[in-house]
Amino acid sequence: AARIWRGGQYAGPDIAAGGSTHALPSNVEHGLQCKASTVIYMLEKRLGPDVMQKVLKYFAGLHVRRNKKDQSSRAGPSAEVLASNARWIHTLQMFDHCRATVNLGKGEVNSFLERWVYGAGTPKLAVGYVVKRRKNVMEFAVKLEGSNAAAAADRAALAVARNHRTSVTVRMREEGRIDANDHVVSLGTTAWQLMEIPLQPRPKDRRPKTIIES
Repeated sequence: AARIWRGGQYAGPDIAAGGSTHALPSNVEHGLQCKASTVIYMLEKRLGPDVMQKVLKYFAGLHVRRNKKDQSSRAGPSAEVLASNARWIHTLQMFDHCRATVNLGKGEVNSFLERWVYGAGTPKLAVGYVVKRRKNVMEFAVKLEGSNAAAAADRAALAVARNHRTSVTVRMREEGRIDANDHVVSLGTTAWQLMEIPLQPRPKDRRPKTIIES
């Protein structure tokens, strides 16, 4: 799993993770690894698998070139080099490269970092919907709740990017239809949002009517 830390400070058991040798409890270490993997997955969803693969190839090639340079000057990489921060990708370095690769806005990158990398807490979503056949729409409401830490992370993301928007994707599949439609629900600066999702028109009943004669 990728290790993500802020400003090079990560109190993990590996000195390469940030310069501190103070080991974290195993449950905290496991939680950080799970969070790091989730953040990378979210980043891949935002960039697309092809762009994410291109970014990872760049850093893999950078690591290979560093190893070749070290091997040309020594018999092989020393324990000091293997334990140095050179073997690790700094968070800002990776996100800056992602931003340059797909031309992301600086505010978008900063808000993502504040909310999902530096932030803590688990957001909780409460949703509800009602189908209105007369208008052929579904009213969908979503409310963002969670701990105080999650709310603080949202405020921090908004502070670095005024256009920061927390959004969720709703995948809807109507009964009797194979295909599914994705709808992005933006919460904006509010904790809840109500939107109308149009439904696909139902085919008219073309069966011949039965006439009952008395």
